[in-house]
Amino acid sequence: MLELFALSVIRKAFVASVLVGLLLPLVGNFALMTRTAFLGAGIAHIAFAGVAFGIMLSFSPLLGAFLFALLSVAFIWYAEKKNWITYDVGMSILFSFFMALAILFLGLTKQYSGEAMSYLFGSVLTVSTIDIILLFITVLLFSIFVGVFYKELFHIILSRDLALASGLSVDTFTFLMLLFMTISVVVSMKAVGALLVFGLLVMPSAAAYRLAFRFHRMILLSLVFGLISSIAGFFISLTLDIPSGAAIVIIAFLLLIISFIFSRK
Repeated sequence: MLELFALSVIRKAFVASVLVGLLLPLVGNFALMTRTAFLGAGIAHIAFAGVAFGIMLSFSPLLGAFLFALLSVAFIWYAEKKNWITYDVGMSILFSFFMALAILFLGLTKQYSGEAMSYLFGSVLTVSTIDIILLFITVLLFSIFVGVFYKELFHIILSRDLALASGLSVDTFTFLMLLFMTISVVVSMKAVGALLVFGLLVMPSAAAYRLAFRFHRMILLSLVFGLISSIAGFFISLTLDIPSGAAIVIIAFLLLIISFIFSRK
């Protein structure tokens, strides 16, 4: 098994798995506590429509994913701020619409591209150096953001109304959190897949929530669960020759079940 790490593609895949295992649970903690976790699933499917659009027009699928996802999240945030529609209803509508667009775009290409399937189901062995750099930058920037504004973010999680009363710009912080969630989902799609990225976003954080009684401990524990899921899933996928994204999410699910068994909450 270890001799496989002599191959560049295996080393890249392992590094990508570790970074995804850190990034998605870290973002997932705040999504879970602010009850915006469902947006992660919607973002992944909207981004996949961008992937299909890029493939259809022969330009970068990743750029298409960013374009579709960021514009959609910005619209949902603005619409919710103006009380036009709630997050869950808005994302439900866009979720369905953009999946229909994805099917349309793939149909217009006259073939189901292998590249599109790698974004849909995940293919960690196909990640490039650019993908790893984007993952690393996102992990670094979001970690800095959380470190600098931890107190403000915690106040918003504790009580949105109290945060507003204390003068915090809740809308701005909410937008930044949605922005980081969007970027995190998009840069993780290649490794985990649009259909499975939501699992790694939520399950390590949900498992940590069951076991931790303080928010900072929940964050640390979710990172441990995310790393266990991604590393164990990676090695299982190599051993059994199964899709890595599926293996990673299954491990995360098993950890969630274990957390329910041992939870004191």
